[in-house]
Amino acid sequence: MRPLPRQPPAIAAYLHSLSERQGKGTVTRAIEVSRWAGEIAEALAWAPVKCERLREAALLFALRRSLHGSHSPRALEEIELLSSVLDDEQSGWVRLGDESWDGDGPEGLAGTQIPDGSRVIRLADTWVTLLGRGDGDGDTAITVCWRDAGSAFWPDAVRALTRLRTRA
Repeated sequence: MRPLPRQPPAIAAYLHSLSERQGKGTVTRAIEVSRWAGEIAEALAWAPVKCERLREAALLFALRRSLHGSHSPRALEEIELLSSVLDDEQSGWVRLGDESWDGDGPEGLAGTQIPDGSRVIRLADTWVTLLGRGDGDGDTAITVCWRDAGSAFWPDAVRALTRLRTRA
C-alpha cells in the first residue's frame, strides 16, 4: 500500500486500521482514486495546496463508495466521523462527487454548478474502476472517458487525464 503524502494523522491511522479489518483492496482502490484525482488536478494547473486537499477528499469519497452496501456499518460510521477533518469545500466535493456534467446526477447539478473538485473526483473514481476491470494499459478506459466527456465528465478533466497518459 502506497501512502499519500502529508496525510493527516487521523486518516493515516484509519487507513491502517481499515486495511487490517476489511482487506487491502478497499484501501488500495481509495488510494488510487486519491492519487489520480491529485494528478488530474495538477495537470489542470491547480495550486499544490488545493491538489492536496482534493486528494484527501477523493480518498474519503472512494472509501465511502467502496464500503457502501457492505456489511460493515461500523466502517461507514467511522468514515462519516473521519469526514469531519475535511473543511466545507472538501465536504462539498465529496458530497457532490457523483454529479454528471450534463446534470444527470443525484442532485441535478450541471456543468459549472458542480464544484471543480467533485468533477475531478467523478473522473478519477471512474478511471480507477475502468482500469480495475482489466484494461491495464488504459486504451479502452480513455476511450470510454472521451465518449462520456461532456455528458458524465468535465471535458477539461478528460483532456488533463489524456495529457497524463501521453506523458507516461
